[in-house]
Amino acid sequence: LLSASFASGRVMDVSLDGSKLCALNVGISPYTVTCYDLSYSTLGTGQFNVALIGDGTRTAFVGSNGRDVAVTADGSRFYVASGSPYDFIGYNGETLMHEQTLDAVTYPNCIEIDANGRVFGGVSLANASNDVWAYDQNAVQIGTYNLAAGVFNGRIRDRQLVVSGDGLRLIALILNSNDTVRSFEFVSVP
Repeated sequence: LLSASFASGRVMDVSLDGSKLCALNVGISPYTVTCYDLSYSTLGTGQFNVALIGDGTRTAFVGSNGRDVAVTADGSRFYVASGSPYDFIGYNGETLMHEQTLDAVTYPNCIEIDANGRVFGGVSLANASNDVWAYDQNAVQIGTYNLAAGVFNGRIRDRQLVVSGDGLRLIALILNSNDTVRSFEFVSVP
C-alpha cells in the first residue's frame, strides 16, 4: 500500500464510489497531484489494489501553492484549489489532463463536490463580496455565497468548507483577522 510518509505535506480526497484517490502536495509551487485507481477483489482471501495512474504526477498546467483537492463521485474528474492562476482547475481523472477552469478570485483554498456533482470552491479573502462559488457539472456558475460576511476581516480557513450530505447546506470554519477561529457559518443552497 502507500507508505506513511506519502501523506506528509499532502491533502487527499477519495471518490464517493471508492474507485479513485487523489493527493495534492500543499503549500509549494508548483503543486503536483498524484492519483490512484482503487479496487477490491473478493477472490480468495480478498485483496485491496492500489494502482498509480500514468506516471502519477500532474506536471503540466499546474498552479502554485496548492490548498485543496476534491474528486467527483465516480472519480472521472478532480478539482484543485490553489494560488496562481487563482481559479479552480478541473482535471480528467484518467488522463490527469486539464479539462475545466472555474472562475474565482485570490486566494482559492477549499473545494468540495456534492453528491449531485456540483462544485463549491471557496477563497481566503477578508471582506470579500463573495467567498464561495458554485458550479454545475458543465462548469456553469449557478451561485455565489458569502459565508464570512458576519465576521470582521473574516475568511474561510484552508480546507474548511464542506457540503452537507443532502447537498442543502454549506458549512465553513471562519477565521478572524488574528487567525483564530471565530465561528462556524451555515448557508442554504438550492
